[in-house]
Amino acid sequence: MDKQIDYLLKSGIAKRSTTAYGCQGFMVPKKGPGDYRMVTNFTSLNLGLIPETFPSPDAETILSSAAGNKYFVNIDCTSGFFQILMHEDSIKYLGFSFYREMMAFNVLPQGLSCSPGIFQSYMQLMLEDMIKEKQALVYADDITLVANTEDQLIERNRKLMTRLKEYNIFKKILLSVNLCVIK
Repeated sequence: MDKQIDYLLKSGIAKRSTTAYGCQGFMVPKKGPGDYRMVTNFTSLNLGLIPETFPSPDAETILSSAAGNKYFVNIDCTSGFFQILMHEDSIKYLGFSFYREMMAFNVLPQGLSCSPGIFQSYMQLMLEDMIKEKQALVYADDITLVANTEDQLIERNRKLMTRLKEYNIFKKILLSVNLCVIK
């Protein structure tokens, strides 16, 4: 648990806090043996939030946008929510106790009912032109680049990386990349 606290503090995801608002943070097992992640129970805060109604694209829209392309690169952006900084006035509401510490999130936390919609809208707005031109597809923290040629794919990848840097959304770009070529 000390390791998790150090990670949250050193990475800037959270900071020590004396906020009067808070929920409980706890560890849950991940898929790997002996691997855990911290989660927070924001149930009481979620009751008072206005739901984010930004729609996620449906499978049919995504598949029709990808149709006719030969090259596909799926980029899974690790810890996507944690790349979006919260406004200073909101941080006090994002308090949580974990182990022997009281902390608050500096970034968009997992567990808020509005987090997926906020993140999806941010990604859609950031990549709006690439989505309209059917160069990129976005679903949550997955970005799929589509192209008919290797050159197109390389150019679209450059454009995407430039855009991520411009928006400062991925300070530490931790990506899992998968390439698929249809011949």
